[in-house]
Amino acid sequence: MTKPLTLSAIAALIVLGLAPQAQSWERKESVELPNGKTRSVDVTGTCDGPDCTRDVVRVGPNGRTTTTTGTRSCVGGSCTVERIRTGPNDRTITRRRTIKR
Repeated sequence: MTKPLTLSAIAALIVLGLAPQAQSWERKESVELPNGKTRSVDVTGTCDGPDCTRDVVRVGPNGRTTTTTGTRSCVGGSCTVERIRTGPNDRTITRRRTIKR
């Protein structure tokens, strides 16, 4: 036997279905090169509404590591994107830009 849903129960289901939820992902890749050495990439990211972050760790065949952290935040008709990359010699490059839609 089924019970009819009340109007407030239906409204709650609609609100829960439309509410933005954080999403995350992960990607790992490892490749063996013809010389027997390995390179790898490990990427993780999260988006919560219009705001996203991403972290990338790359390890080259010589064992040197490069990390990149990225963020994106959108408000109204424009998005701010920032990437910070740190190389194996601890040198850092920061790139920041605003994109208008």
